[in-house]
Amino acid sequence: MDGAHLELWPTTSRFHRLPPELKGLVISHLEGDGTSLRSCALVCTSWAALTRPHLFRKVVCRPAVPMRTWSDFVVFLITSPDVARFI
Repeated sequence: MDGAHLELWPTTSRFHRLPPELKGLVISHLEGDGTSLRSCALVCTSWAALTRPHLFRKVVCRPAVPMRTWSDFVVFLITSPDVARFI
């Protein structure tokens, strides 16, 4: 395919054609930019999977929210295995 036809493809289609290692490298450049990572996670399922390790790199326990307990956190982990594996 020549360059002229490639420009007609949506940007996300070109991103999907990259090897997973390169996609991960591109997403890793957004490390620390939570807003951009959350936006990328909404693009499609493959982007969401790439951003999860960066978005869930650390868990913050906020004692200022008294209605949440460790039991709530455990229930969250049990009911969200796609997230729990990153924690």
